[in-house]
Amino acid sequence: MKINKIFLGLTFAVTALFTACDVDNVGTQYNPDGQCILFANSSLGSVEVSTANPVYNIPIARGNAHGAFTGHVDNIIAVVGKDTVDYKTVCSVSDFSFADGSYEAEIAVNVEPLPMGKVLNLTLEYNDIPNLSPTYREGTNVVNVSINKAYSWVSAGTCTFTDYTFEEDGASAQNVPVEHAEATNLYRVIKPWIAVYGEGGDGFTADTGFQFTLNADNSIDLVASGNIVAVVDQYSFFWSKDYEGSYCIKEQSGNTYTFEMLGLINNSLYTGFKFSFTWNR
Repeated sequence: MKINKIFLGLTFAVTALFTACDVDNVGTQYNPDGQCILFANSSLGSVEVSTANPVYNIPIARGNAHGAFTGHVDNIIAVVGKDTVDYKTVCSVSDFSFADGSYEAEIAVNVEPLPMGKVLNLTLEYNDIPNLSPTYREGTNVVNVSINKAYSWVSAGTCTFTDYTFEEDGASAQNVPVEHAEATNLYRVIKPWIAVYGEGGDGFTADTGFQFTLNADNSIDLVASGNIVAVVDQYSFFWSKDYEGSYCIKEQSGNTYTFEMLGLINNSLYTGFKFSFTWNR
């Protein structure tokens, strides 16, 4: 559906472009005999590319399809986090080429140099005014996109997972999958609560699992997004550095890791959320 929407948007833009390129007296700088180039969309939102092929193609259109034409964007702004960086340190941006008779082309953005876990906010601006659509003053010569590389997850063994949250004496499941994000120290445990209690019925419908980072000394740290470590149906496992050592406690014995923390239910915090796992790797 996303691809269809992009194509529909491109078709609409090109159709509008035909009309625009027939308009006279649109300004002394605009050349009605030029290529009438514009970006199909000014914002492409957030996209994720694979590490195996970290390339995202940005569509660009023209209204004059007579002859082949090759061009390049004139201004490139790259922001990673809160820092504006030299775009060449995090990506490469190709030229674009229209074949004779074609109204569509693409700009290939390769983000192979972008560190894993980082998001690149990229703005491209095409300023060859004689070859722009007359709508360039409305911003059709600028496009923005946020790009990150998807983690490549591979097997990192299994674990025996024990939950003490919903069963005070503990309920366990063996052979729960553990995966590793290649080229990082990030790991994740896949649906451990569903492995213990089952899916649906008396079990759980949703189980995000949890992620952790592995340190050089074999200790681990849970990864929390807004203090949330995992979500199991309506129960959120809540870890806060403000409560470490009191309500949020971690223990380790060899490859067995135990975590006790708070639980967030209907915007209220509760004690008694606890689990452990023994990593078989």
